[in-house]
Amino acid sequence: MITIDLIFIAIYLIGILIIGIISSAKMKNSNDMFIAGRNSSWWVAGISGYMTIFSAGTFVVWGA
Repeated sequence: MITIDLIFIAIYLIGILIIGIISSAKMKNSNDMFIAGRNSSWWVAGISGYMTIFSAGTFVVWGA
């Protein structure tokens, strides 16, 4: 890897760290983490549930 690659990786990691710090400051309890404080719309919750099942199925089916 060259220097520009390492710079982009460092920027990415710093960005992820900043997003994590901001997100953790907004969470007050486990409900905020797991059910979005009951403020999520029905379609976002539905897509999240579908993608959870799809991801689990993908690892089981395509892993073999």
